[in-house]
Amino acid sequence: MATQMAVTVGVGAFLGQKADVHYGNERPLFTIMGAVIGITAVLYLIVKDLIRPTP
Repeated sequence: MATQMAVTVGVGAFLGQKADVHYGNERPLFTIMGAVIGITAVLYLIVKDLIRPTP
């Protein structure tokens, strides 16, 4: 689960950074948005796994 979290947040931040470079932003707005979206996705996946009934 930790690897999944790191990869998800890392991919979001990486794609955000690429968008910042592409659009020439002075501030890392897309990087921050990508990281926040990644964190939100990770939290959703964790909650979904915790709510799922165990056999």
